[in-house]
Amino acid sequence: MTDILVNVTPNPIQVNIGGVSSVTAGSGLSGGTITGTGTIAVDFAPDGGGSSTQVPRATDTRLSNARPPTAHGSSHNALTGSDPVQIEISQVTSLALTLSTKIDDTATITAGTGLTGGGFVAGSPTIAADIAPSGGGTASQLVGATDSRLSNARTPTAHASTHGPLGSDPIPVGGLAQTQVASLVTDLAGKVPTSRQVIAGTGMIGGGDLSADRTLTADIAPSGGGTASQLVGATDSRLTNARTPTGAAGGDLTGSTYPNPTISRFATYPISTSAPASGDGWVYDGSTWQHTPTTVVNSYTTAGAHTWTKPADCKAVRIFCIGGGGGGGSGHVSGGNHAGGGGGGGGGITEITYRASDLPSSLSITVGGGGAGGAANSSGTGNPGAAGTSTTVIGSGITYAIAAAGSGGAGGTNSGSAGGAGGAAASSLYPGGAGGAGVNTGSNPGATATGAPGGGSGGGHQGGTDYTGGAGGTRIGIGAVPPPGGNAVAVGLYGPGGSGSDSFTGVASAAGGNGVRGSGGGGSGGSDTSSGAGGNGGLGICVIFSEY
Repeated sequence: MTDILVNVTPNPIQVNIGGVSSVTAGSGLSGGTITGTGTIAVDFAPDGGGSSTQVPRATDTRLSNARPPTAHGSSHNALTGSDPVQIEISQVTSLALTLSTKIDDTATITAGTGLTGGGFVAGSPTIAADIAPSGGGTASQLVGATDSRLSNARTPTAHASTHGPLGSDPIPVGGLAQTQVASLVTDLAGKVPTSRQVIAGTGMIGGGDLSADRTLTADIAPSGGGTASQLVGATDSRLTNARTPTGAAGGDLTGSTYPNPTISRFATYPISTSAPASGDGWVYDGSTWQHTPTTVVNSYTTAGAHTWTKPADCKAVRIFCIGGGGGGGSGHVSGGNHAGGGGGGGGGITEITYRASDLPSSLSITVGGGGAGGAANSSGTGNPGAAGTSTTVIGSGITYAIAAAGSGGAGGTNSGSAGGAGGAAASSLYPGGAGGAGVNTGSNPGATATGAPGGGSGGGHQGGTDYTGGAGGTRIGIGAVPPPGGNAVAVGLYGPGGSGSDSFTGVASAAGGNGVRGSGGGGSGGSDTSSGAGGNGGLGICVIFSEY
């Protein structure tokens, strides 16, 4: 036998075990198997946990914490529970008091007159007002707030007779004060007595007191007459008749009087009082309306130098120029065949418009002269005509317009003659027409052109036959063509060329016709004795139109 000391925490014990060779820790203990000396301790579970073989400590929270009890209410059921509970009303707090305020759920609520509904209280019954249909219902029903009988109009039961002197409820004489009648005092205050007069004032007739209906009428004066107190009718002649105004005039007539006012200004701006000339128009110069020609025309019709001065306030300037025409040549003189002199060429025409502000204050004008016709001839080849001179308009060294001159016609030969060339297109807006060329077997007219036309050639002679002179040309058909050897006549600013004279045998031929307005002179016809002089070229011209 061996003595074994077992340290059991917290109090060790010594156990004398006879015949025991070892001690083993069982459930709830810890420590190894002890064969000699050893310790066996209690195996404490951790707080709130552990296994089924561990022991909780005395301080384990599970020994003192709150926890829901295991459901067991059914066990206390009075009929089916294994542990039925039987308690008294007095054991339940306030139960007796609470029951004393209750009624049995078999009690009923009954709807009385004017109500509907009711029933057992257990069913939460509803009691409601029994509302009659609008305008109807029974004696036991109530009237709804929207019932038509609460707002409709109705005829009161007749009872006025009861308030008469013999009625059952008479109103005594003087029994009501005026104040007892609604609005009576106020209404009476707005009334007037019938003795009040309605009086017809100025311009009216009628009226009287208010004891009867009265009529007031406008006092209409007779048409065209009447008194100061009468009114004028809508058809009075004085509303439509003509009459002469009187008194001071206003507006643009200020300063004059009717019936004969005079205009003193236009649109409030004063006008000049000086006398206007025929054809003048009104131009505002910045302070006063001035009368001035609507167009000022300056014509320069003599050859040589002239000066043009720009009119004040003009707005546009149109320059028209014709260069001088060339003279016609004289005819060939011989006993055989002979040709007339060539016609002179027409001068060019230039027409151009400028803004007045683009021109200097003055312009130098040179009017071109017409070339002289070839001198009369008594033998052989005829004499040529002279060229005309150009017409120019120059200012401050600048050329503003130029019209070239026509060339002279050649003298006649025994086979022909050249006509003069027209004013060149290079120096004219409209080039002049060429003169007719002389021939033996007839003649040629001057050329028609947009510039001044050429002169006709003189008539030729061949094989014993004399031919008539050529006709002068025209500017696009303007003017009458002169007869053979006839002088041209101007039509306004234009004119035809001079016509050539006829050829004659045995007598001298006549001179060629003179040109006009820059047209060429006609050539003279050939002859076997002598020929006349060629016609002179027409003088140039310059016309300046100043427009406002």
